[in-house]
Amino acid sequence: MQKGIDREIVESIMYQVLSIKSEEEVAKEALEKKARAWKSLEPLEFRKKAYGYLQRKGFEFEIVKKAVDNFLKKG
Repeated sequence: MQKGIDREIVESIMYQVLSIKSEEEVAKEALEKKARAWKSLEPLEFRKKAYGYLQRKGFEFEIVKKAVDNFLKKG
């Protein structure tokens, strides 16, 4: 009898995990699409709208914060 998880199962799960976009990537893409409409806003107003938008989309606060901060750093 062999202990552990079958190698085929591990490879299948790893493939599935690696092929799914991270939540941060999805939040970033959603923000980039919406940001085009907000390009003329002041940074504080942009931040408010971005936080609200991404949180309504169901992203957790930490993901939203990272996505918005990274977007604003890029300029």
